[in-house]
Amino acid sequence: MIRENLSLLKSFDQNKDDLIDEEELSKAMETTLEWASFAKRGEGGWIYYGKQGSVGPESWSEIKYVAQKHPDVFISRANSGYWLPAKMVLLAIQQD
Repeated sequence: MIRENLSLLKSFDQNKDDLIDEEELSKAMETTLEWASFAKRGEGGWIYYGKQGSVGPESWSEIKYVAQKHPDVFISRANSGYWLPAKMVLLAIQQD
C-alpha cells in the first residue's frame, strides 16, 4: 500500500526533491510498522489533521473513530515530524 501512495508521504521527503527515494520509503515503512505497534498496544499521543489543523493528542480509539468517518485523514504522533494516512497504519495492524 505504501508504494501506491507515495504522493501521500510528503513529510518523509527529507531532501525536498518532491520524490520519495528508497531511503525515505524505508523510513515511511518503518514508521508505519512502529505506529501500528503503538496502536495495537493502545498507546495514546495521537494527532490527526482536521479542518482546523492539528487535533490532539488523542487516544487510539479516537483515531479509529475519526478514520471511520474520514477515511483519508492523516495522523501523527506527539513530537513526530511525520504524517501518515491513517488507513496505512490500520492496514499494517490488520496484516500483522
